[in-house]
Order: sequence, then structure tokens, then C-alpha cells
Amino acid sequence: MRRLGKWTALMCCLFLLGAAPVAADAVPGEQVVTLGKDLTAEQRQEMLDLFGVDEADVTILEVTNEEEKAVLGHLLSPAVIGSRAISSAKITLTEKGQGLNVETHNITWVSKSMYVNALLTAGVEDADVVVAAPFPVSGTAGLTGIIKAFEAATDGKLDQERVEVANEEMIAQAQLGERLGDQEAAAELMARLKEALGDQKLSEEQLRNLIINVAGDLNLQLTDSEIASLLSILQKLQQLDIDWNKLQQQWQQWQKQVEHFLDANPEVKNWLIRLLEAIRDFIQNLIVQFTS
Repeated sequence: MRRLGKWTALMCCLFLLGAAPVAADAVPGEQVVTLGKDLTAEQRQEMLDLFGVDEADVTILEVTNEEEKAVLGHLLSPAVIGSRAISSAKITLTEKGQGLNVETHNITWVSKSMYVNALLTAGVEDADVVVAAPFPVSGTAGLTGIIKAFEAATDGKLDQERVEVANEEMIAQAQLGERLGDQEAAAELMARLKEALGDQKLSEEQLRNLIINVAGDLNLQLTDSEIASLLSILQKLQQLDIDWNKLQQQWQQWQKQVEHFLDANPEVKNWLIRLLEAIRDFIQNLIVQFTS
């Protein structure tokens, strides 16, 4: 059985640190809620109760079905997107360097790890995020609400190209997770691909080999169309304005942050050491392969 969840968390920590903040004056503790415009009054209150906020004390924005279609219309059929805006979200800004924490309620198709991967690509960082609905929904529109809330909370605007790639990435992960019957495997693959890509500028053939090799390392068999989809995403990631040079510095910072956890949980210390060594060897092998 693959231990994918821990890998995903580690890779997302790495990739997070390459994302550029939207606004330098973001205030920790700032909260913004986005609600699907087509919620009933009862459902609207249900979401506010779930988020633990009072309507009079928090900024509330609405997300419309038209907004969802504008973002996802070229990636999903109208039947999948639906005709009502239901998904809702709450974002709470945290201290710089805290990373992302995502919780979901009644979200069936997009996993927490998939949201984290996509949010990091979009440039969202240092925030606690809750995505929810009053009844089970796919969750594809959740990213639209999170990004709208983050931009409002930080009083900034995310790079639209990064947002577009983030949505494509989220859909690709969800479709792969459905086909595999394993959401975490799909998210894990995406996280590892982005971590391995870094600031390299690889050819189409090199990217294709990267996808095949990383998938093989996870014992995943991809179809030609899945490889093509991932290839398209990696090609676009290479063109985004992401400061990959921060990865090493931030990796060292993250190691310091987990020291407290290791002290409190000595039973996982040896496992983590072996994992870090595996990551080091994995990256070194990729560098040798693509520079030879």
C-alpha cells in the first residue's frame, strides 16, 4: 500500500514556498467568506454556522454560476459544472510561513490535497481554508470561491495565468483520481511532478519522460491522454512567474518547523529521516537524467 498522503504534504510544503504573495500587508486573522449565490436562506445560514462566523462580523462575497462557467467552461461540460452556484468557502489568513491548511465538507470529487496543489499554483499561501456545501457536490467550483476570498482578504490580485493553470491542474487531478479510484495517488503524482520540475526548462520529450518516471515510481499506469494532459500542465508551469530559487531556503525552514513535531513524536523520526533521504536521492537521480 502506498503511503501517499505524507508525500503529498511534503511536496506541497516545498512548492508552497515558490509561490509569490499577493500583498505584503496581508493581515493574519483576516477572514473572508464566499457563498454560492444559489443557496437558500437556510443553506446560507448552515454554511455560516459551519464556518463559525456571524454575517455581521465577516466579509461575505457571493459566487455566481456565471463566474464558475467563465473559469471552468473550457475544461468541463455544462452538465458537470451545473446550473447553480452552491460551493462555499472561508479563508483565514495566517502568519507568514505557516503554509496552507485545507478542510472540506460535502466535497466528493476534489480532495484536500488536490485543492492544496492547485492553490499553490495559483499563488495562494499562508491561509486556513474551508470548502463546503450543504449537500454532496463535486467541488470543482470551490477553487473559484477560495481565490475570490483570498484576493479580497489580501486586497490584491492573483496572476491570472497562474489561476488558469491551477484550475486545469485541479481538473486533471480529479479526473485522474476518479479513473484510478485513488484521489491521493493523483494528488501525490502532481505534487511530485511540480517538485521535480522546479525551475528547469525541459523539452517536451524530457517532460514526458519525467511524467512516466514519476508515475512509475508511484506504481501508476497512465493513459496516453493523461500523459498529454499532465504534459500540457507542466509546459505551462515552466512559463509561470514562480521563484523556484526559494525552494532550498524554504525547505530548510520547513525542516526546523517539524523539529517540534519530531520531538513530540519520536516514533516517526526514523521514518521521516528515511523519507528525506529518499527525496534527496530522487531529486539527484532526476538531475543526472535530465542533464546527461
